[in-house]
Amino acid sequence: MDVGAPLGAKSVHRIAAAAAALVLAVSVAACSGGGGTTKAKRPAATTSTVDDAKQYLALASPANQEAERFNDAAAGALTGTVSQAQLADEAAKFAGVLTSMNRQLAADQWPPKLAPIVQDLQRANAKVIADLQRAATLAPTDLAAWNHEVAQDEGRFTEVATRIRLELRLPPAEA
Repeated sequence: MDVGAPLGAKSVHRIAAAAAALVLAVSVAACSGGGGTTKAKRPAATTSTVDDAKQYLALASPANQEAERFNDAAAGALTGTVSQAQLADEAAKFAGVLTSMNRQLAADQWPPKLAPIVQDLQRANAKVIADLQRAATLAPTDLAAWNHEVAQDEGRFTEVATRIRLELRLPPAEA
């Protein structure tokens, strides 16, 4: 392959799909209930912290499952194995789960130190929801750029989810 030669459209889409899949996989892992392999001692968690952690993980789990399905569809759409209609369907399902998560986050009581971070997560989720709601109306030529935007917005989601996990004394998420 000539390093200086321009990439074809399929190569650009494959590169974009691989990059987006990596970012999206990290996003899902940051919110997941899985633990890391580190053995570092953590301060003892209070009953309140344990309850808050269980509450957060119960809200995050359905979103993680739907994110995985969406991520698979997004990667497939970029490689041509998933139609835009299928992608839009998965995007709508994921947006619905994130919307439900946001409602539950808003309805629940969070400790004062955690409440502003939860609000940050709601805002990050809202950006991803807005991205997902555009899936059905995308022109095929805009798919790679849209997927990149979703991945960037999910990167913000990952950052906030990681802060929540740290505050709740949850182990690091597995990537």
